[in-house]
Amino acid sequence: MKDSQNSFMTFKNSVAEIEEHIVVRQNEKNPIQPFIIIVGTPTNPKEIIVFFDCIKYKLFTILSAVDVCFKLFHLFNLEYPSESCVVWLFIQKYFYSLTTKFDHFIL
Repeated sequence: MKDSQNSFMTFKNSVAEIEEHIVVRQNEKNPIQPFIIIVGTPTNPKEIIVFFDCIKYKLFTILSAVDVCFKLFHLFNLEYPSESCVVWLFIQKYFYSLTTKFDHFIL
């Protein structure tokens, strides 16, 4: 469950922890898909960032971060991380009403 959460949205206490998290993800030797990092809590986010391709996109709402992250997946034709695929497919189907030939359904 924690892996699923961390591949979708990660919460940290400081910008320094964000940098540490990014370095750890880069050292895992797996391609880094777009992901959301938040300094603070879901109810009190101090900073919201979408990280992709060594670029940090600063956003002002969690909803806009999810939107940007989702669009990056589709713009660059990337697969959702396996740990959070179900979450991204739910967002794709129910918020964007989008079906693709690459959809993976987990029963």
